[in-house]
Amino acid sequence: MFYKRIHSRVVAGLQSDSRISLGLRISNYEFLVSQKPHLRNKLTYEENEMDKVFQSILERKLSKSDKIRMDQCTINIGSLRNRFCTIMRRLVYNDNVVFIGDNDLVSIALSYVTGIGKITVVDKDNDVLDIIQSKCCPNKKINVINDDFRRYAEITDVPDYGTYNLVVTDPPYTEVGYRLYLYIANQILELGGDIILTVPDMELESWNYELKYEIQKTLISEGFVVNDIKKRDQTFMDDYGIISSTWICTKIAIGEAKSIGNIDKMYTIR
Repeated sequence: MFYKRIHSRVVAGLQSDSRISLGLRISNYEFLVSQKPHLRNKLTYEENEMDKVFQSILERKLSKSDKIRMDQCTINIGSLRNRFCTIMRRLVYNDNVVFIGDNDLVSIALSYVTGIGKITVVDKDNDVLDIIQSKCCPNKKINVINDDFRRYAEITDVPDYGTYNLVVTDPPYTEVGYRLYLYIANQILELGGDIILTVPDMELESWNYELKYEIQKTLISEGFVVNDIKKRDQTFMDDYGIISSTWICTKIAIGEAKSIGNIDKMYTIR
């Protein structure tokens, strides 16, 4: 699986995908380049059209009560572009992508990319799912699932969303929130697949370091390694001034079952 994904990125010939950026020895890189595929399939989208999509996404309306109740804070357009570009850098042709929560509606932008496989969004908020269905590309259906992740806190069953190559998620900024979302990600992500994870990154705030410490422990227990961190590339249009980074992690092991904790402490505002 690791070979397949790296080979696909070499074949796609992305401008920023050099041998060094891919982390390959000279001999391995030359070998991958020499393996000519049957089709040079690429992910494509129109820049001008995507600009309009980004603007359209930012015009959506979500009630303030929902933002508070379910830790929903809107990212600005620069952060939206950053998240979209990070996703595109990890995708290869025909990848299946799942969003574990998508209040930021990045899945809408992704639906306008040609060459992506299945796109699924799982969210508790029907308002979010309705907006995604109404604004996604007419030629690309997004599979939306209304589900409350808290029902998996006892780890007695596994969410049956399917198997995916890439998971995108911005969990509630609590230990319980990250444990639960990463547990779900582990169950639905294929071995060798990636998770794009948003993590708060605030200097001079002890809660932030404590949370990042717990996130790293959870990632290890769930079989993930951190491959890259996009420092402070996410800012939110809220009253708190939260700044976050994007962690790109790869699943290299099955992971081990672990207690989620008190699910009543999942959200930051209770």
